[in-house]
Amino acid sequence: MTSPTYNRGEWAELYVLAKVLCDQTLKVRVHGDKSPIKLLAVQKVTRGTEVGSESYLIQGQDIICEHTLKKISKSEVCHYIERLLKSIKKGKGISFSLTEGEKLLSLLDIPQLKKGAGLKSDIYIDVVDPLTGATGMQGYTIKALIGSKPTLFNASEPTNLTYRIDPPLSKTEVGEYNKVNSKGKLVNGIRNTVEKIMNSGHTMTLNKLDPRFKANLELLDSSMPNFISELILAYYSRKLGKKSSIKDTVEYLSVANSLGVGNPHLWYAHKMKDFLEASAYGMVPTEPYKGERTAAGGLLLVEKNGELACFRLDDKDKTRDYLTEHTYLETASRRKHNFGIVENIGGETQLKLNLQIRYK
Repeated sequence: MTSPTYNRGEWAELYVLAKVLCDQTLKVRVHGDKSPIKLLAVQKVTRGTEVGSESYLIQGQDIICEHTLKKISKSEVCHYIERLLKSIKKGKGISFSLTEGEKLLSLLDIPQLKKGAGLKSDIYIDVVDPLTGATGMQGYTIKALIGSKPTLFNASEPTNLTYRIDPPLSKTEVGEYNKVNSKGKLVNGIRNTVEKIMNSGHTMTLNKLDPRFKANLELLDSSMPNFISELILAYYSRKLGKKSSIKDTVEYLSVANSLGVGNPHLWYAHKMKDFLEASAYGMVPTEPYKGERTAAGGLLLVEKNGELACFRLDDKDKTRDYLTEHTYLETASRRKHNFGIVENIGGETQLKLNLQIRYK
């Protein structure tokens, strides 16, 4: 039988499940404070809300797999955690198999680690708050700072924005920007291209974006598409040199104020936080966004040492600060997501740029 292969993020979800079942607590932190402000006692964990989802009830030192009625001891789960973490860090390639991971999947009766796309919640946890006594099953999104940095907002073709370049470029100029080497790879980096275009007397104006993504952005705010457009331009045109952090980029935008808003030092920061929060806890580009938080519990962050930090959404302001200060813009694969080629179309010169944001 072939061993299952998953990417680092998917294996990290298994690690978090096992870690939560072993620790039986969530350490709640706030932005700027490394020490937990409180511990939430875990009562139950599920991997989804649909019928048949894997569900685990904690009873003292035992864990009941409710979907199969199997009882396992907490110590059996804890046995694999440290070795699983080390194996995930050493994993090679986009996807890979892990002996420890395969054993944990079998122990926890999980036939398939991958879950359906479209929801931000990776795990659902029922906790008891020692201060309020409140309990309830809530979804959490998982991000792991082990191996490659996790994405907050994933690149795809629907996250391409098309810009019109004015005045239009000649056929010769377009050919220069799209020059390829003997291996068929573009000679000019996309940020070099945008920087040169904008520094040579040309302007770039948002022309179109995926209607599904546009509708989601407009639900947040009617001005959000233009804000995202300016954010992307500031990054690709290297207005901040080599800097790419969200915080630095937003500070630049608030000074440049290309959208001419009142109170720019508050406006740009607020729009950025709105977008990051929606992306982290519910919004995906191609699914209709209703303004709901599908990951209403918050963020579970796997630190480099394997410890879990829980950032709860009931501490909204500090969570938004955390997202702003711990993310950066990144250039995704031009070939994979079909962007970065200068084109003359119907009398216009156009260029697609892509949005991707990672945690740092």
